[in-house]
Amino acid sequence: MASLNRPKAQQLNRSELEKLYTEKIREWNVSRKQLDAQGWKLLTVKEALKKCPEIKRELLEQSQGCVFIPYRDRDGKAITYATNKPFYSLRFLGKLPQEYVNGKLKEVRYRQPGDSSIHLYFAGRYEDSGPLHITEGPSKTEAATAAGYNTVGLISVSCWDTPELDALQLQDRDVFIVFDSDAATNVQVCIQQNKLARLLVERGARVRIVKLPDVKDLKKTGWDDFLRECGKEEFDQLLNEADDFSMSEALHKMNEEVRYIQEPSAIIRLDTRQVMHVRTFVNEAFAPRKHVDVKLVMTKEGPQSKLVEKRTAQAWIDWPGRRVVKCLDYRPGQDIITTSGGLNLWRGWGCEPKANKHYADLFTELVDFLCADIEDDHKKWFLQWLSYPLQNPGAKLRNAVVAWSTQQGVGKSLLAYLMKPIYGENFAEIGDDDLHSTFNPWAAGKQFILGEEITSRDESKFTVYNRLKSMISREKVRINVKYTPQYDVVDCLNYYFTSNSPKAFYLTDEDRRMFVFEVKGKPWDQKKYDRFLHWEQTDGPAAVFHYLLNEVDCTSFNPMARPPVTDAKLEMIESGSTDADDFARALRANTDAVTTNGAVVTKHNLYTITELYGFAKVFLHSDRHKYIAPKNLGQALSARGFRKVQCGDKGCICINGKYDYVWIVRDEERLADVTDVNKIRTEYIQERNK
Repeated sequence: MASLNRPKAQQLNRSELEKLYTEKIREWNVSRKQLDAQGWKLLTVKEALKKCPEIKRELLEQSQGCVFIPYRDRDGKAITYATNKPFYSLRFLGKLPQEYVNGKLKEVRYRQPGDSSIHLYFAGRYEDSGPLHITEGPSKTEAATAAGYNTVGLISVSCWDTPELDALQLQDRDVFIVFDSDAATNVQVCIQQNKLARLLVERGARVRIVKLPDVKDLKKTGWDDFLRECGKEEFDQLLNEADDFSMSEALHKMNEEVRYIQEPSAIIRLDTRQVMHVRTFVNEAFAPRKHVDVKLVMTKEGPQSKLVEKRTAQAWIDWPGRRVVKCLDYRPGQDIITTSGGLNLWRGWGCEPKANKHYADLFTELVDFLCADIEDDHKKWFLQWLSYPLQNPGAKLRNAVVAWSTQQGVGKSLLAYLMKPIYGENFAEIGDDDLHSTFNPWAAGKQFILGEEITSRDESKFTVYNRLKSMISREKVRINVKYTPQYDVVDCLNYYFTSNSPKAFYLTDEDRRMFVFEVKGKPWDQKKYDRFLHWEQTDGPAAVFHYLLNEVDCTSFNPMARPPVTDAKLEMIESGSTDADDFARALRANTDAVTTNGAVVTKHNLYTITELYGFAKVFLHSDRHKYIAPKNLGQALSARGFRKVQCGDKGCICINGKYDYVWIVRDEERLADVTDVNKIRTEYIQERNK
């Protein structure tokens, strides 16, 4: 069971930490002697708790140990803050601690004192002339300095507005920004890279952006990784190829806003997640955007520079530096670039979990009210159904929930709306029209779907039932939005339906997808509604999030299994049953009685749909059979597990000069895989000639 009360990590002793530290030093491509000279010190958790009281105790207790990294200025003097405290950062080792950042649970690698400002990291040898290189992280700064590059380091990509940067000589100086390879995919890294570049240009620097390629088998490539795996010579080549930021600023700005998707060939806006055709991007959405570029033209006097106006969108499409992603993906809990190489459309949870017993008790009060008339085991299953996708981000539940009541105002929808602030942008609401439409924009980037006040359309209820079964059980969903490219993503959609009718859905006896419960309580008064609405609009959702993560044990829950059968589900099955269903159910339950011709039981294995239609007429004892079309009868037979023969034209074969669909009623296991139409025809005729 997932928990946000993250347990303390198994603390490592000094010898175990020394081993981890040695491995990290090798990865960082530096020497222990170099780091010792800079004052880096290895700390156990106990030592860190004593030496670094400014760091959150929870983070330190989650960690297994860390490295203490002191900061010095360009002249080698210790940087201090507050009341002359030495400024430092910690680099955690082993299993990393975690904390929530913008709704996503993130690993913490570095942490500085919470009451301090940000500073540049100098690796002991800095020159205020010649090319300057700016990278992220102390270890990369040390690796670059050891390789002979004049380098300063940021604590993180967003921590560049420092007093030390203000003091550097930048006028007419070549400055190279060397961030990790995820600058090509992570929009926040790209934005911070461009902000830093603009600041440097404003201060007179000639700024170039170095693009680190991904190195095989690494999640992302840092400067230290590239030097270790590829060497200094190859890195020098990257320096030579680096873009002049001032000449391509408009294109770099476009990298902050959009990505080119290889499959399908399309463009995505990063702020809205809008997907569009390339032609729409160039000729419509971004058509007004233009920029001035320098072009070399040949004149009588020789080559000369000429300013030309360009359409930025088209120039970006043609630019080798445009940001590209392999495909679109939807993987809750994963990084912006998923393990499959796609751009993750998941934006994090809508809120962060927060313990609050009072609000959690209100939630359990609501669940107890809604589930007052179902068994305790069924209520437990329902709570697990709500909890499992939160404890296991991205989990697809192969079952859906239907809450119905003949009365309005009993709170069946309130429960779903309470989940909305937890899921945030991953929540969507649909209606009847959405279930029948071929377009599904509501499914893009979503996890929790509320189907509000769903009602069955009699003329298409079997079609809707089959569509719902597919929606609930499929592994991938094709996103189909009008006038935009279609694309496939992993299906993480889980469905909660509400209705005021027991006929909301057509369900068969064998249904394995729906959990149905009826809310029988009286409608709430306004005072009770106001109490829950206040709860919903304050810290209620955060408390429910915490409760579902920590208090509901899902170890026994199987997301693939058939949900419990409730009395409300049996009533829904009965309410939605048709004459064709009644006949098919009887045929399955008592085949001999139904296939009686007069006083004689016809114990054939094979029957045409016409023969079965005749049996239905006798079975129903009235003219109700006139409402049963052969197509509807066939659908009802399929719903009860009967199958047509696997030959002819989808089971339609010619017997005695007439074409008809042939169904297997007995000896199903033997006949199910027979594909020879002559064998089927022969057996059918022989059965009737006995």
